[in-house]
Amino acid sequence: MRSIGITANPNNPQVTQALKRVIKWCRKSRVNFKVDSNFAKLALSSGQFCQKNQLWQGNDLLVSLGGDGTLLSAAQATGYHQIPILGINLGGLGFLTQLTARDIESGLERVKKGEFETEKRLALQIQRIKPQRSKVFYALNDAVLHKGEVAHLISFEIWVGKEFICSFTADGVIVSTPTGSTAYSLAAGGPIIHPHMEAIIVTPICPQTMATRPIIFSAQEKLIIKLGRVRSKSQVMLDGQTGFPLHKGDEIQIKKAKHKVTLVKFPEGSFYGILRQKLHWGLLPKAEK
Repeated sequence: MRSIGITANPNNPQVTQALKRVIKWCRKSRVNFKVDSNFAKLALSSGQFCQKNQLWQGNDLLVSLGGDGTLLSAAQATGYHQIPILGINLGGLGFLTQLTARDIESGLERVKKGEFETEKRLALQIQRIKPQRSKVFYALNDAVLHKGEVAHLISFEIWVGKEFICSFTADGVIVSTPTGSTAYSLAAGGPIIHPHMEAIIVTPICPQTMATRPIIFSAQEKLIIKLGRVRSKSQVMLDGQTGFPLHKGDEIQIKKAKHKVTLVKFPEGSFYGILRQKLHWGLLPKAEK
């Protein structure tokens, strides 16, 4: 490992100290580094900063300091280029992260020695295709079509290619990857899907009828969501990071992206172990003594 990129959550009070520790380790280990330009106030030379979306260039690893949101932001900025992303959790759930603050130096040392694995995670490609084609967006976790701040329902039609699947009225709908199945989709009643699976999950948010339930599609399918009744301020949010407004008559195409997002994983990590540890999945409640 010759060079790493470093990005972080600027609103986390622990970030500055953690960032300094990563930089100190790099200097001690003779590893070059580039820091997200959002931290230009640090006492570094100008050549050691670059824009977040350029951190993949010339680097062997991208270190994300914060929580899941920070890692998702890093994936939005650089995931297309498949640079391995190492998440270091500085508080919160940290479902996607691999290290905690106390493990910064030892974890980076393991990565330098090659004592890690990488996982290729399915990503989504999202685009408005009608009434006109828009910019293409990507998401590692999910695309959420929702009503925004207004207390009105949205009418949806779900199509796979030219085949009509269903229609419903709801507060919104979540289209998630297996990685995102343990996030908002799970909270809305969606299933847990192992991240190695190739699937796309559609989970309605507070549908008007009990007959509307989550459904899992093959990742080879191209979903089209057609918007009927839509109020102002309705929008699509991508991994909770970026988005665009929705209007009546819009058609949103969501499909498997051509690229996958690469995450760093240590051998002792287990998806099922993380479910038990962080979500308390499958654990029986203990009776009070």
